[in-house]
Amino acid sequence: MEELKFTGNCLKGSRAVLSFDHTFDTEPHFQVMKELFTQIFSTPYHHPKSQPFIDHVFTFTILDGRVWFRNYQIMEEDASLVEIGKK
Repeated sequence: MEELKFTGNCLKGSRAVLSFDHTFDTEPHFQVMKELFTQIFSTPYHHPKSQPFIDHVFTFTILDGRVWFRNYQIMEEDASLVEIGKK
């Protein structure tokens, strides 16, 4: 369980970049899932409680018939990604 202790500091209300695996474009049911995830996890345009910056990335990958979700923080120093898990 030690590997599940993620650190991170994403600000509440900040917007995320959504990144999808190319597999989401291959099958119709994956395309529907991609649209659902986009509607659920994206921040509405001009939402009054959203912040005007992006500080994390949500990635969605399909592997062995399962959808894998990862949350990464964008580091300001060198724009590298660090996995942070749940916020």
